[in-house]
Amino acid sequence: MYKVAYYARVSTEEEGKLNAIENQIRMLEDFINSNLEWKLVGSYVDIGKSGTTTKSRLEYNNLYSDLSTDKFDIVIVKDLSRLNRNPLDYYKFIDNLVKNKKRLYLYIDNKFYESDDSLINGIKAILASEYCRDLSKKVNAGHKQKQKEGLVITNNSMWGYRQAKGSKKLTIDEKEASYIRQVFNWYIEGKGFRLIYKLLENEEIRNRNGKPFAMTTLKRIIQNQKYKGILVSNKTHKDFDTKQINKNPESEWIIHENIIPPIVSEKVWDKANEILEAKKKKYRLEDKETIAGYFKGKHLYSGKIFCGECGEAFWHTIHGEKKLWMCKEYRSFGMKKENKTHGCLNVKVYTTELDKFVKQVIYDFVQNKDTAIKNVINVLNLSLNDNNDYKDTNKGKNEIVKLKNRKQNMIEMMADQLITKDEYIKSKKIVDEKIENLEAEIKSIDKRKIDIKTKTERLKEMELILNMELESPEYVTDEIIEELLDKIVVKSENEFDIYKWIKI
Repeated sequence: MYKVAYYARVSTEEEGKLNAIENQIRMLEDFINSNLEWKLVGSYVDIGKSGTTTKSRLEYNNLYSDLSTDKFDIVIVKDLSRLNRNPLDYYKFIDNLVKNKKRLYLYIDNKFYESDDSLINGIKAILASEYCRDLSKKVNAGHKQKQKEGLVITNNSMWGYRQAKGSKKLTIDEKEASYIRQVFNWYIEGKGFRLIYKLLENEEIRNRNGKPFAMTTLKRIIQNQKYKGILVSNKTHKDFDTKQINKNPESEWIIHENIIPPIVSEKVWDKANEILEAKKKKYRLEDKETIAGYFKGKHLYSGKIFCGECGEAFWHTIHGEKKLWMCKEYRSFGMKKENKTHGCLNVKVYTTELDKFVKQVIYDFVQNKDTAIKNVINVLNLSLNDNNDYKDTNKGKNEIVKLKNRKQNMIEMMADQLITKDEYIKSKKIVDEKIENLEAEIKSIDKRKIDIKTKTERLKEMELILNMELESPEYVTDEIIEELLDKIVVKSENEFDIYKWIKI
């Protein structure tokens, strides 16, 4: 019996159609269950997702990954456009499908995908992609025309305003607007976003989801020109091919005044943003201008440093020319006060000091190593070479061939009316279970052999690293740290727990 999974998808436009996804799912499940040789084992369903990209399609990406597993033998879709409307994504999927010896069934075409179909299906994907591209241009043109007319396009989530369904106007929500004005006033008075966050929390002022305001949200409030009554549209556009949001030059911006009722005066808004700009201390780093307090890129210790006080990760940051690490809670909310949920008491750690500690610990470890790793390698090699540890997989494979032949004979017997359909189904179920058990046992044995080979190779690599002659801690390279460092727990300014690992 073949294990079958299906993929179903509807786009945002199709989502509104009556029972669109339910009908698609029922159609595929009924078809699978009607086939005696098929067993439904899984489903992948994306709702409100475009077929022009795979980036945000969680279930599609799960399906793509599962092609390399034994979860199913066959994938069934309504038609090719459900999978992809992008030619490149289509060919990537087919390549992964064929490589992992899976089969694709197209319901509308009533046939399996064959290699001879590659060209015509590729052309279909190109045509589908061009249709979506043309549709995207028309939608964007209509969207831009509405912006020129001054239509306010919003998801009705912006604080301080409401927009009735079908309305082209924003109206002020006076209760929320009073908090917006307070945020501007506090900021002009010199209070930072961290303090404003605490003041809002003390007054139990929450966002529409009932959660505290994030400091990034407070910053966006100060920068949002709508609050001074100016609507700026067409600042960005979505690239159809890359699916990325790109900025438009200011010359293409569409600006309207007196369309949105202001919540704060232009004078207040300008003053707050002058303060915000003044706080952006800029400096040069590797010939690139960067905002102080932010670090972009992967650091050697990223994801490996944790706070011994609250358990949160440490964030890398830069003040002036000093590189350091701070607890996420401390960096976001400052020192933890009594009866407060957020904040931390832990200290900051300078990267230069951290380097010294880590290199010294790894140096001492390498200098004092023993023969443990060699002993482990010997044990693993003995296990790998000892065929008595494993059952003969060839015997199991031969048994599977016999069982499949028996199943084929039962089909012929049913066709000749030598056995009834019920007898066939009952016997077939027993045979299928035996085949599944044997296949699982063989895969388990093969996996154990592969794991031991992989671990042996890994341990040999580790042995080379540990046998290196290091004259001093300064000779410990980033590559060695990357290989041996598991994590660092910061307990105080001069007390760290450094965990080493051997990745096998």
